[in-house]
This record gives sequence, C-alpha cells and structure tokens, in this order.
Amino acid sequence: MEPGNRRPLSEQFPPGTWIKRGSSGPIVVIAITENMLTVLLVDGIATFIVSDKGPVVSKLDSPPLDLTLPREQRRLWFWRNKDMFQGHRPCPCCGYPNLGIGDAFGIEPVQCLICGWMDQWDEEKDA
Repeated sequence: MEPGNRRPLSEQFPPGTWIKRGSSGPIVVIAITENMLTVLLVDGIATFIVSDKGPVVSKLDSPPLDLTLPREQRRLWFWRNKDMFQGHRPCPCCGYPNLGIGDAFGIEPVQCLICGWMDQWDEEKDA
C-alpha cells in the first residue's frame, strides 16, 4: 500500500495497473480482493497480502495494461494453466505458450514460432 493512502486496493490498483513492490521490477495487477493483489510476474502469477507491515506497493507512471485484449487473455490463461505446457512460457507479444525455457543462464535468444518475437539477453541492460 502506498504510504498514507487508505483508499481501497481496488481504487488504488485496478486490474491492469503497473506496480512496484519493494525492490521488485515492474509487475501488473490482474486481480484484487479485500487485502490481496494477484499479479503477473515475468515468470508466472503470484498473490500477496498488502499490509502496512509488508513491502511498500507503489503505482508506476505507466499506461495500464488492457487485460481485455485477446493477447493478454491468452497469456493469463496459459500462466494459470502452465503445468499443461511442460516448461513453455507465453510469448509477451502474441500470448501463445511457445517460448521454451532457454538455456540455464537465459543468454541464448528464443524466438516465438507464431509471431517471431525474439527474447534476447541484452548485455547493455544487465551491465
């Protein structure tokens, strides 16, 4: 929860909102209950309790993700059912689960078989 903000979570972080929790990178809210946020991470879906005692959750100044887009609906469905796809992860571009795990270090590029999106390791970004 943002410090000093007592509005309900559903008003602070509606689905599609990009947030940051503690030291994590940007994540997107996909569902909300009274005191819990379900978020889409890079490698799956997680749910956590939001309280004054936990890490600070803050809204990022980015346009919200439209969770009604077919691509996002596919991506969420595949993450929720990831056990059916034996280690393949959804493509961030088209949403189909055709990106493999890649090598152990994530250095080898992986290309989507459907749309051609390339998941590449970027030395400059990680330096």
